[in-house]
Amino acid sequence: MKFTDHWALHGKYNSPEAPQQIIGTLQEHILALPYTRRWCIFNIQECSDEGRYLSKCIQQKTAIAVSDGSFKDDKGSAAWVLEDSTSLYHLSGHADSPGSPVEQSAYRSELVGLLELVMLIQELSMFHNISEGQVTVGCDNESALNLALTWTPKLHPQWPTMTSSAQ
Repeated sequence: MKFTDHWALHGKYNSPEAPQQIIGTLQEHILALPYTRRWCIFNIQECSDEGRYLSKCIQQKTAIAVSDGSFKDDKGSAAWVLEDSTSLYHLSGHADSPGSPVEQSAYRSELVGLLELVMLIQELSMFHNISEGQVTVGCDNESALNLALTWTPKLHPQWPTMTSSAQ
């Protein structure tokens, strides 16, 4: 794949918590997490191999992820998929955007989708003991990414959709 215009973000997560005990299946591992860590990924649709092949794709830097958020009637939700380059192996899921109706926005929904991916990749990495890797993430809302990476005192649901050139 060739990307002509993209952002590359790199990071590493070091948990201050004690290492978690991995139990049973990937789904059981996720359901055993505290609610604050599982709320956005417990609606996971598993692949047959518990994510082993996708873990190898992450380590080989060939994994691809896409998320999208939706906002209508003061409700927000997001969905995501993590897959290999052939789309034969994939994990997918969805979640509602938390918060009251006045706190909802298209930006919030888009960012919830990205958060879902981050949390899934983190838990998949813990479950399969991945210490290094990469995932190419697709997101169709550049405005949400720009706002997430720029200090903003508070996002407002009535803000118009902005692009990086409009900011």
